[in-house]
Amino acid sequence: MAGNQRRVHRPVHQIPHYTFSRLIGFEDVSLYLLFPNLYREEQKSSRLRDEDFRTWMDGLLLPIIHNHYSNSHVQHYPSSYDHSKHNATARGIEMLAQRVHPIAREQQLMYYLPPESLGAVWASIQLAVQRPGFHHFRDVTVLLQAKNLKVLTKDITWSQTMARFQSYWTHAIDEEHLKLRRSVTKR
Repeated sequence: MAGNQRRVHRPVHQIPHYTFSRLIGFEDVSLYLLFPNLYREEQKSSRLRDEDFRTWMDGLLLPIIHNHYSNSHVQHYPSSYDHSKHNATARGIEMLAQRVHPIAREQQLMYYLPPESLGAVWASIQLAVQRPGFHHFRDVTVLLQAKNLKVLTKDITWSQTMARFQSYWTHAIDEEHLKLRRSVTKR
């Protein structure tokens, strides 16, 4: 990025981002990765531009994931941005060839990442964004967003509602890991 950088405050929905994951056992919770340094005044959507997403996937995320997980685990993962893009659009193209249009052109791809290495993956990402060529990914931020909590956790009393929410939360989240991450980030 050339020129002087200045801090501009924008609503979260305007910051370039993508859905990174969903929580197993609490699928209504999504984790988004937000990239505030990729915000461009002229950009009309919050979707990552293809060239930024390609750099993110090929230069950072996929190599880091392949570094922290065994080959037997990642053998079914895409090898590159282009590979994942082709996999995401393949079904839509097949349906168009059959002249059937009931589905979206792109489908979301999902791959399981065991929780044991997620902390190391995030630490590697934080280091990698400091390297030349990746500075525009600095300040990458995780946003946790949940839908349908009212329907999912509704109960007769507030305490029962909170107990129901806590049950879902503890089933999906390892709070010891959260406490460890909080203490590391406070230093």
